Formats: sequence, structure tokens, C-alpha cells
Amino acid sequence: MAVPVGLLLALGLAAPKVVLGNPEGPATWMAVAILAASLAPCAIPLVWALIVDRSTLPGALPHPEASVESPWYSRAAEDAFHAALVLCGLGAATAGLWAPEPVSWTFVAVFAIAALFFAVSYLIRTHR
Repeated sequence: MAVPVGLLLALGLAAPKVVLGNPEGPATWMAVAILAASLAPCAIPLVWALIVDRSTLPGALPHPEASVESPWYSRAAEDAFHAALVLCGLGAATAGLWAPEPVSWTFVAVFAIAALFFAVSYLIRTHR
């Protein structure tokens, strides 16, 4: 049920955007189809997450917040957040002093490093 409803949602979001944004453009239907195809990978899981009941999934935990992985995830997220704050400040200060143009690359690097730090932190906690 999530696939057809998600496709309809993607189409419902794409059609007004294309028609109102470029009403006299050539191949409007093709633009709607391309935008709907681009939105579908996000719309289908969104619909699935909204309509699926946890009790209907085989093997799903009844209380995921009480699982053994929940504290590991919470601590890893805290560590990643604090590391991102420190790295963002240091990166912005460094870029501001020596190279003001690549500030956007600094934030990209901060995101990548924070994601890597989170993954490493999570793996370390799972092995303890």
C-alpha cells in the first residue's frame, strides 16, 4: 500500500510545482514525471513509516527504546554532536583567518568528520 500511495504523493507534489512554476514550458508532463520519479524514493518510505504498525512487522521489538543498542546510539550521538561543535568552531576560525573562500568546504568536512566520528563511536561502544 505504501508504494501506490507514495507514488500518488510524489505525483501530487510534483504536478503543482511544475505546472505553477513553468506553465507554458515544453513537455510539462515529462517534467512532472521526472520530478515525481525524483520524489518517489522519499515519498514511499515516508508513507510506509506513517502507515505501518510496529506490531505487524515480524521480528520487530515491541519497545525499541529499551533495546541494548539504544544507550549505545544515544551516547554515540552525543559524542558526535560535541565533536561537531568543536570541529565547526575550529574549522570556521581557521577558514576565517587563512582562507575565507572555502568556508563551505569547511562545513562539508565538519559534517563528514562528525558522521565518521559517530560511526567509530558507535562501533567502539558495541564492542565493549
